Amino acid sequence: MDPVRRIRAQEVTIMRTIGSGRRRSGAALVLAWAMALGPQASGAVPGDLDPTFDGDGKRVVDLGGTDQSQAVAARQGKILIAGTTNEGGDNDFAVVQLTNGGVPDPSFGGGDGVVTTDFFGGYDSAYAVELLPKGKFLVAGQALDGQGRSRFAVARYRRSGALDTSYGSKGKRTVAFPGNAVALDMVRLPDGSTVLVGASYPKENFVLTRLTKGGRVMRSFGKKGRVITNLGGEDGASAAALQDDRIVVAGSSGASSATLNVALARYRLGGALDRRFAGNGKKVVSMVAGRDWANDLVVLANGRILVVAYTGGDIGLARFKPNGGLDRSFGGGDGKVLADFGDDETGQALVRSGKKLVVGGGFGEPPDPAVFRFGPGGGVDATFGSGGMAVADFGPDIALAWGVALQGTRILTAGYTETPGGDIVAARFLG
Repeated sequence: MDPVRRIRAQEVTIMRTIGSGRRRSGAALVLAWAMALGPQASGAVPGDLDPTFDGDGKRVVDLGGTDQSQAVAARQGKILIAGTTNEGGDNDFAVVQLTNGGVPDPSFGGGDGVVTTDFFGGYDSAYAVELLPKGKFLVAGQALDGQGRSRFAVARYRRSGALDTSYGSKGKRTVAFPGNAVALDMVRLPDGSTVLVGASYPKENFVLTRLTKGGRVMRSFGKKGRVITNLGGEDGASAAALQDDRIVVAGSSGASSATLNVALARYRLGGALDRRFAGNGKKVVSMVAGRDWANDLVVLANGRILVVAYTGGDIGLARFKPNGGLDRSFGGGDGKVLADFGDDETGQALVRSGKKLVVGGGFGEPPDPAVFRFGPGGGVDATFGSGGMAVADFGPDIALAWGVALQGTRILTAGYTETPGGDIVAARFLG
């Protein structure tokens, strides 16, 4: 199975498992813009849909084809959503910018608030977005080349949505690995360079590359600009974050796809495993008796690492000490939390809001985009929504929030409906 089918199969498994009753990138960003958002409506409580966002707190974006979104970011009063569309035939990167009011921004793209980007004329899909200075931003994912191999793909855009042609090759860069590879997240380093992380196939490993500020492969990173890490089985990275001067990567590892567990690895800035982390640079933890994997992570101010995981039905959280050991002061004494909100839930994306932990994902059958909020110790925050959860109902279609971000005190989610001719969906909740 090639990486395109493998990732789509994982997405469909999550969505259909939840939908039958039996949770990447990407990477959510935080930008304080409270003044632009204005005060909350009188009588409103945290977890309510924000009526100043397209009138009812929800937005459906139809680009004319089968559309999907995996990442969302807030910048300067605007909302960026990254994903893919096949509106032009083959799938391309798709970036949508909404105004603060939740409607397509006419100042972005061709006046319709939409930009699409093609790499080789084949299948392209975006999973992560990273904000940069001066209004620029990066979008990363995968692109199939002329030989049908999947490569890491990244594009840099100007504030207007135009490609920044000073980056890479006319605004774009792809990086090939042995076999196939898909970039699912990225992290920007203090020198302006960017580390992209993801999964390779058919040899399933964590794979990383580092690009300079100008979009060139940094050949001093790993081996000729590439790092390939095997954790002992079928491995894949889905998220990354900076921990001081180290790169923490989260994903999955297991003897087979049926026995996957949460996996972490920590790297030095040059690409070598940091063997001070968990004794050998790698850590694998089981959350449930079946399979589980990490979808996102954040590094807290004290250096601890918080992971949100797919567990097959509940919201899974795990917190690790800076050195990789489970933090047993979190949750029920074992460093883990399995939160059941009364139906089937999945956690896809994670951000920190002050001392609170915000998870974006899905709830119900068929699922709708949902947000779950927890206290710093892992307990459900019952002051948010209904028992710690808020849901945006988009009707009978299966939908999840694949990305989550903060916009001042408000919470943004973005995802898509799983139907023929699926659409991008976004929602904003009061925080």
